[in-house]
Amino acid sequence: MEPTVGPRHHGSPRVESLAARLAAVTGNEPRISANGVRTRIEADLPAQLTNRQGRMLYHALADTDHCGIDPSGYVWAEYANLPDPTRLTPDRQAGAACAICGLTLYTCRYLGTVDGCQLWACSPACPTTPLARG
Repeated sequence: MEPTVGPRHHGSPRVESLAARLAAVTGNEPRISANGVRTRIEADLPAQLTNRQGRMLYHALADTDHCGIDPSGYVWAEYANLPDPTRLTPDRQAGAACAICGLTLYTCRYLGTVDGCQLWACSPACPTTPLARG
């Protein structure tokens, strides 16, 4: 799993949008890596953020599946890749179970629509293992 730099061609508008927002806030080109289950976006932070940059950063991270700010000076966020709806159980397709981990949903968040199937996941975060720093 190698991070990409330069032009990216990911199928996910959420990943591209977050990468663009992180680039605008931090002034650094984000690194994107994927392992087939999750896509991770990392960006180095400037030495100091203004209050406005901090608010913009937290607002950008609010829509991610997992996120954090590492003390060594970078911000990271992860999105779960949307599964193929034909491989999901009827409960997952109907929104009664998490599309990612399969647990029964009590509180949920909308992931997106794939082939006309609306997918939902655990909220605030699915209990799947996040990617290691890559």
